[in-house]
Amino acid sequence: MFQPSRVLDDQKCFLFGKHKGKCIDDVLKTDENYLRWMKNLPWAQSDPVLMQKICNLGEATIGWGKHKTKSLSWILANDPHYIKWLKTNEYVATNCKDLKAKLDKINIED
Repeated sequence: MFQPSRVLDDQKCFLFGKHKGKCIDDVLKTDENYLRWMKNLPWAQSDPVLMQKICNLGEATIGWGKHKTKSLSWILANDPHYIKWLKTNEYVATNCKDLKAKLDKINIED
Protein backbone atom coordinates (compact mmCIF):
# COMPACT_ATOMS: atom_id res chain seq x y z
CA MET A 1 0.00 0.00 0.00
CA PHE A 2 1.26 3.48 -0.94
CA GLN A 3 2.13 5.57 2.15
CA PRO A 4 3.99 8.81 1.44
CA SER A 5 5.86 10.54 4.22
CA ARG A 6 4.60 13.95 3.01
CA VAL A 7 1.61 14.93 0.91
CA LEU A 8 2.34 18.62 0.28
CA ASP A 9 5.58 20.53 -0.15
CA ASP A 10 6.40 23.83 1.56
CA GLN A 11 4.45 25.76 -1.10
CA LYS A 12 1.38 23.57 -0.39
CA CYS A 13 1.68 21.73 -3.71
CA PHE A 14 1.15 17.98 -4.13
CA LEU A 15 4.28 15.86 -4.17
CA PHE A 16 2.72 12.91 -6.04
CA GLY A 17 -0.38 11.64 -7.81
CA LYS A 18 -2.42 12.99 -10.68
CA HIS A 19 -2.04 16.54 -9.32
CA LYS A 20 1.70 16.35 -8.65
CA GLY A 21 3.17 19.87 -8.70
CA LYS A 22 -0.22 21.58 -8.44
CA CYS A 23 -0.99 23.68 -5.38
CA ILE A 24 -3.84 22.57 -3.16
CA ASP A 25 -5.89 25.74 -3.75
CA ASP A 26 -5.76 25.16 -7.52
CA VAL A 27 -6.84 21.53 -7.10
CA LEU A 28 -9.65 22.67 -4.81
CA LYS A 29 -10.99 24.85 -7.63
CA THR A 30 -10.72 22.19 -10.35
CA ASP A 31 -11.05 18.78 -8.68
CA GLU A 32 -12.77 19.02 -5.30
CA ASN A 33 -13.68 15.32 -5.48
CA TYR A 34 -9.98 14.39 -5.38
CA LEU A 35 -9.69 16.08 -2.00
CA ARG A 36 -12.89 14.40 -0.78
CA TRP A 37 -11.39 11.03 -1.80
CA MET A 38 -8.23 11.75 0.17
CA LYS A 39 -10.19 12.53 3.34
CA ASN A 40 -10.37 8.89 4.46
CA LEU A 41 -6.80 7.92 3.61
CA PRO A 42 -4.76 7.46 6.82
CA TRP A 43 -1.62 9.03 5.40
CA ALA A 44 -3.55 12.09 4.20
CA GLN A 45 -4.90 12.63 7.69
CA SER A 46 -1.37 13.23 8.94
CA ASP A 47 -1.09 16.47 6.93
CA PRO A 48 -2.78 19.32 8.86
CA VAL A 49 -2.87 21.74 5.90
CA LEU A 50 -4.50 19.15 3.66
CA MET A 51 -7.00 18.14 6.34
CA GLN A 52 -7.98 21.76 7.00
CA LYS A 53 -8.76 22.23 3.32
CA ILE A 54 -10.69 18.96 3.17
CA CYS A 55 -12.69 19.72 6.30
CA ASN A 56 -13.63 23.14 4.93
CA LEU A 57 -14.93 21.86 1.58
CA GLY A 58 -18.17 23.56 0.75
CA GLU A 59 -17.89 25.91 3.68
CA ALA A 60 -17.76 29.67 3.33
CA THR A 61 -14.27 31.10 3.48
CA ILE A 62 -12.92 34.63 3.65
CA GLY A 63 -11.01 35.69 0.54
CA TRP A 64 -9.26 38.70 2.06
CA GLY A 65 -8.01 40.19 5.31
CA LYS A 66 -6.15 38.68 8.21
CA HIS A 67 -8.05 35.39 7.95
CA LYS A 68 -7.79 34.98 4.19
CA THR A 69 -8.69 31.39 3.12
CA LYS A 70 -10.04 30.50 6.58
CA SER A 71 -13.56 29.13 7.01
CA LEU A 72 -16.17 30.97 9.02
CA SER A 73 -16.27 28.08 11.51
CA TRP A 74 -12.49 28.28 11.96
CA ILE A 75 -12.68 32.04 12.52
CA LEU A 76 -15.56 31.63 14.97
CA ALA A 77 -13.56 29.07 16.97
CA ASN A 78 -10.29 31.00 16.88
CA ASP A 79 -11.22 34.69 16.64
CA PRO A 80 -14.90 35.29 17.52
CA HIS A 81 -14.29 39.04 17.78
CA TYR A 82 -13.51 39.07 14.07
CA ILE A 83 -16.88 37.45 13.33
CA LYS A 84 -18.56 40.17 15.42
CA TRP A 85 -16.66 42.79 13.46
CA LEU A 86 -17.63 41.23 10.12
CA LYS A 87 -21.29 41.10 11.14
CA THR A 88 -21.34 44.87 11.80
CA ASN A 89 -19.00 45.97 9.01
CA GLU A 90 -20.66 48.32 6.52
CA TYR A 91 -18.46 47.19 3.62
CA VAL A 92 -19.47 43.55 4.17
CA ALA A 93 -23.15 44.51 4.42
CA THR A 94 -23.00 46.53 1.21
CA ASN A 95 -20.60 44.55 -0.99
CA CYS A 96 -20.58 40.97 0.27
CA LYS A 97 -24.22 39.88 0.25
CA ASP A 98 -23.50 36.12 0.28
CA LEU A 99 -21.03 36.45 3.14
CA LYS A 100 -23.44 38.70 5.05
CA ALA A 101 -26.21 36.10 4.68
CA LYS A 102 -23.93 33.40 6.11
CA LEU A 103 -22.80 35.66 8.93
CA ASP A 104 -26.42 36.44 9.82
CA LYS A 105 -26.93 32.71 10.51
CA ILE A 106 -24.16 32.69 13.11
CA ASN A 107 -25.32 33.31 16.66
CA ILE A 108 -22.58 34.79 18.78
CA GLU A 109 -22.75 36.03 22.35
CA ASP A 110 -21.57 39.55 23.19
